[in-house]
Parts: sequence; C-alpha cells; structure tokens
Amino acid sequence: MTGEGDQAARIRSGLARALDISVVVIVGVWHVVYVLPSLVLSAGLYRAAGTELIAWALLAALLVHGSIRLLTGRPAFAHWWWSAAAVIAAGALAVAMVPGDQITGAANWAFGDVVLIGVLLMLRERLIAFGVVFLANILLNLSVLLLTDHHIDLTVIARFLVIACAGGVLVPSAVLLAARALDDAAAVAGFATAQRAESSADREVADALHEARRERYESLRGQVAPLLDGLADGSLDPDSPDVQRRCAIEAARLRRLFAESDDVPDPLLHEVRACANVAERRGVLVELATAGPLPELPLEARRILTEPAIEALVASSTWARVTVYGGPDEVIVSAVGDQAGRADPVWLEARWQHQ
Repeated sequence: MTGEGDQAARIRSGLARALDISVVVIVGVWHVVYVLPSLVLSAGLYRAAGTELIAWALLAALLVHGSIRLLTGRPAFAHWWWSAAAVIAAGALAVAMVPGDQITGAANWAFGDVVLIGVLLMLRERLIAFGVVFLANILLNLSVLLLTDHHIDLTVIARFLVIACAGGVLVPSAVLLAARALDDAAAVAGFATAQRAESSADREVADALHEARRERYESLRGQVAPLLDGLADGSLDPDSPDVQRRCAIEAARLRRLFAESDDVPDPLLHEVRACANVAERRGVLVELATAGPLPELPLEARRILTEPAIEALVASSTWARVTVYGGPDEVIVSAVGDQAGRADPVWLEARWQHQ
C-alpha cells in the first residue's frame, strides 16, 4: 500500500503545482501585459507618475517574491496579515496618485491588481484573509473618491460600485475560486487514486487467499474423497478402528483448514485449538499449555507443526496434553496422550527453526 499511497500523493502534488503555476502566470500576465500599458498610457493623469511607477514596481516585487515562495512550497510571509498589509500599502501608494475623477477609469489599474496579487500571496490561506484584502481595497478606493472628487453624484457612485464588483471582486474571486476548485480536485483525485489502489490491493489479497484456500481444499479432497467413497460403496467398514482413525484425522485437518482463514492474533494456537476440538468431541480431556512468545509463522510451517498434534490427539482415548513453546528462533509443538491397549502414553513432537 505504500507505493499506491505515494502515487496518490504524487498526483495531488502534481495538480497542486499546476495550480500554483497557473496562478503565477495569470497574475504575472495581468500585471505586465494589462496593467503596465494602462499605467504608461495614463502617465499624464497622475499626480506624480514616478511615484505611480514605484507603486507598480513594489507590487511587481511582491508578485515575484510571492511567486518564488509559492512555487517552492512556502508561504509568502510568516503571517497572512503581513501579506495583506504589504499589498494594501503598495496599492494605497498607487491609488493616492490617482485623481478622484479617475478612480473609476483605466488610470486606477491598482483596483484589481492589488487583489489579484493578494490572491497569489495568500493562495492557501483562510478565506478571511481574502475578505480583508477585498474590503480594505474597496474602502481605500472609496475614500480617495470621496475625498478628492468634488463632483460626486449617483452616476459616479454607481459606476464605482460596478467597477468595484467587476474589477475588485469578481475577477480576483474567479481566479481564487478556480484555484480552490483545482486544489479540491487535486485532493479528490488523490483520494480516488488511493481508494482504487486500496481496492486493487484488497482484490489481490482476496484472490491470493481464495487461490490458497482452493489449493488446500484440493489437497484435502484427495484424502477425504477416497474415505467418503469407500464408506458410501461399503468397501470401508465404519466400525474399523483404522477407518475411524483416518476419519478423525481428516476431520481435524478440515477443522484446521477452516481455522486458517480466521484473522486472529496467534494463528498457530488457534489452529491447535481447532484440532483439539475434534478430540474433545470424542470425550477426550485436552489440556493446552503455552510458553514463550510465538513468532509469525508461514502457513506451511504451521501445518507441519500441527500434524503430530493431530496424530496424538486422534490416538488418545481419554486424555491429551498439547504444549506449544515459542522462542526467538524456534517453535516446538509437542503432544502426549494415552492410547487404548498401551501402557505408555503416545508422545509426538514437531519443531520449526528459523533459517
């Protein structure tokens, strides 16, 4: 799953970088291709054209600084209000040079430019940061209009509100919303990729388990089928001790097979208990003892370890004891039990050692 998670992260990172580059290009083109010609063509209208050019240069410096920081994955400044204060201060210098009757004209290029550069500087900040810049920019321009234009009427106010909504709010908001939408799309794409990877991994695990289970069933069928066929056609006597022993062994193996698919902390102990259950159903008193921590064992190793226990449990007539010992480099399963017709108990052991 680590590889698939890395792939999802790469997709999100790639889309986020595409977003950053898009915003840098849009704001950069706006500031140079649209704003600079407006400034040059309106140079004769400003109170001080040199100061207006300085304001443009300050905003250009903020644009370059913010672009570098954005493309290298760092915020423009330590706190978003520093970005807001810097862009509003540069905008105030530009607007202060615009005569009141030109606030709603092309000479006031800073109206929309300030907010766009603010979007670049605070692309991944909270929405309140953009709200502060939007509101401060509108109040700044409205203040200059009210203080310097002595021919204000409803037409001027209406034109200001239209321009404020279009240039100062709608255009920057469109850029911001598009950026946020692409950012959300990156998150959704990354999540979807991770989900597909997880589903694919789950299917692979399920297929592997199914195949392993099918192989185990095939193996058991080769041993169980002859018994069932013999019992069905009468060639095997169900009263024969040997037939009963073979049936008990295959029953224990079936119980072990079912237990192998369970998700438990200690698979070996779980499978040993499943085997012991077959003997307990015959009235055998089974005691299970454990010692030491059990390492993680492969399936084949667990089967090898439980086979002697199955033989001993099936042979026991009244009592049996199974001991599972776990060590850092080996696991031992031993089984002992009484057997009808024998004075000495039956004792079997299996040992697994880490290679």
